[in-house]
Amino acid sequence: MELRQLLYFTAIAEEGSISGAAARLHLSQPPLSRQLMLLEEELGCSLLKRDTRHMALTEAGELLYAKAREVLRQCGDIKREVADISSGRGGTAHIGVISSLSSRMLPELLMRFHSLYPKVRLELKERNSYELSDLVRSQQIDIALVRRPFAAGDMEVYPLRNEPMCAIGKREFFAGLPEKEISLNSLLGRPVIVYQRWESILKDEASLNLVCRCEDARTAAALAQGGLGIGIMPLSAVPETPEPGMEVRILSEKSLQSEICAIRLKGRYTPVAAELFLEMLCS
Repeated sequence: MELRQLLYFTAIAEEGSISGAAARLHLSQPPLSRQLMLLEEELGCSLLKRDTRHMALTEAGELLYAKAREVLRQCGDIKREVADISSGRGGTAHIGVISSLSSRMLPELLMRFHSLYPKVRLELKERNSYELSDLVRSQQIDIALVRRPFAAGDMEVYPLRNEPMCAIGKREFFAGLPEKEISLNSLLGRPVIVYQRWESILKDEASLNLVCRCEDARTAAALAQGGLGIGIMPLSAVPETPEPGMEVRILSEKSLQSEICAIRLKGRYTPVAAELFLEMLCS
């Protein structure tokens, strides 16, 4: 049994046909058919149920597919480890980050990391917490910065900080309110912008006058700065330097605080570059 046979077999299993696997692997069909036949002869059983249009795994094929994926993953990890060792403290860290961290926290972290490890290249993916968790599971990224709550049974979780929710908007929207900290209920009757992850939580706390819901905290901040209403978002999503005429208030409700965490997949190799990034986060 050879690694290339396992690679070919997993491609056939995932594509459902030899022609699909051949296209994916940029090979002709005869070599794939030949290697599949040799693999079945060696194991003494059929791995695929064949019909005129599709191939399905037999029970033995299901077992081999699961084992083959694990073997190929381990081989990939070995290559990455060797490359890490040979490159010293260089390499690439594949990091996922939620958009609400891009205004304040992320730039600070990336500048600090770059000053410590200038040879490391950073590859960033920006998604919501649930999408980033899936990218970590599929090993498309090494580490993700997310915000609770999220499903974490298969993750190593590293809490980084708690932060309050804030209100940002034109000065006139805060007329008659305290200067530093306000309650969510004090915004009743005033136009409010939220990004959708927090909509249900905010509704549980107060009956707000919602004028806009958006999918990105940066959009909520931009709309607030444009004068549409008061943007409700975590502190890290608030622009570091709001435009003239803009004001920011901390929301006093402890129930609206959120926890920022770093996550990585349990039991999987983390490349040196990403491990260094995680060490910096937790130091």
